[in-house]
Amino acid sequence: MNNSFNLLRNFYSGEDKEPVEVTTEEAGSEHAFPMMVTLFAFEYLNNLDDIQKRQKLKKLSNKESDDLTEKEEAYLTDYKITPLVIELANLSLKNTTMILGIEPFVLPGIDMIDKTTESS
Repeated sequence: MNNSFNLLRNFYSGEDKEPVEVTTEEAGSEHAFPMMVTLFAFEYLNNLDDIQKRQKLKKLSNKESDDLTEKEEAYLTDYKITPLVIELANLSLKNTTMILGIEPFVLPGIDMIDKTTESS
């Protein structure tokens, strides 16, 4: 992740040099580095063994916090993707969002065989 983060900082020079202040209803006001948090979140998601959960969590992560239902927000939070992470991941980065700008720098997940669908 260190290499990915260094590549990001070189590619998007000037970003993540100082923490930004983000306010969410649940966490209040926090200071964070949006590129770093988004990179960590997507590395975490790509490490999940369950392919369907990984895809569902990524899809929900792309929604704005205000557009999430309580059930979707609870599902994300169960997997450590908090409203603060969603807020940071949807901040702008140059001409796009953090998610779209950072995703190419995230190591791809290994799609394992889904053992729940295998039959003996």
